Amino acid sequence: MRAVERVLVLGVPRSGTTWIAEALGRCRGARYVHEPDGVNDPFAYRAKQRFGGVVVLEPGSSAPDYERLWAGAFAGGTPGRGAADRIARWCYGGVDGHTRGAVRDGASMPLRLRVACALARPRAAVEGADAIVVKSVDAALACEWIYERFAPRVVVVRRDLRSVLASWVALGMAGPRRAGYEATRDHARRAWQVELPPFDSPPLERGAAVCATWSAAIEDARRRQPAWLALDHESVCIEPGTQLRGAARSVGLNWTDAVDDFLAASDAPGEGYATRRVRSEQAGSWKRRLTADQVGVIESIIERFPRELLAITDQGIG
Repeated sequence: MRAVERVLVLGVPRSGTTWIAEALGRCRGARYVHEPDGVNDPFAYRAKQRFGGVVVLEPGSSAPDYERLWAGAFAGGTPGRGAADRIARWCYGGVDGHTRGAVRDGASMPLRLRVACALARPRAAVEGADAIVVKSVDAALACEWIYERFAPRVVVVRRDLRSVLASWVALGMAGPRRAGYEATRDHARRAWQVELPPFDSPPLERGAAVCATWSAAIEDARRRQPAWLALDHESVCIEPGTQLRGAARSVGLNWTDAVDDFLAASDAPGEGYATRRVRSEQAGSWKRRLTADQVGVIESIIERFPRELLAITDQGIG
């Protein structure tokens, strides 16, 4: 059987992972798989249910459904075409995000969501790909478990957390619901003796706590895994061709004109969840998007963590 390169692009939400992963996914023979463990996949919901939505796994732990999720992603990550999977996706799409989250917090599961979870299947393999590039912003607290099981080449995307959180504020994001937030708080307490604000704190405090914990966990893992490659979003924005060509070589991917075309097209005004941005405006973007009080809240959370775990860039705390 022909060997297929596995690449995992890892970061926190709004750190630039999609842009970088989509670029790498345009390398020769590569297939891009977008967030197989995200909120839009019914099997991912099922696999993460026992964890309250935020998966915390140490290497060596058993998690059969979560393992099936990632096996399907690294095999090609295409949604199943069978009747059961189609019904599961239809049922899942009919349950709003608030209800899904409430179930994670202990509410009873409605029939439609029960059917979706029962019938959901992992993503399926595809033929002909030389490499599978998978992107996740939900795997920070399980990244070494994934690495142990599947041995992907790992690309860690780092970004100044103030710019990350400026995007969270603009989109009204506050992080996971109570169960997932408490799992994140517990991890910070166990790993670094860091005490984080309670769930009923203001959204920006909660968001900063989540971003800092997940970023620190990824950096902690990267320090234990020297083969993992780190990319600073701000540096990539300045020299995308040079930075991403080097990253592609490091993880065994072959550059193509399609990558250059994608980078050129993405250097344009954009907002919301679009991957288009004017690259020259990204470094230090938090300075024009956050108030002094908001910056103070974010930095007060970041300062609780070991400084070496939150990457420092020319633009500030990453």
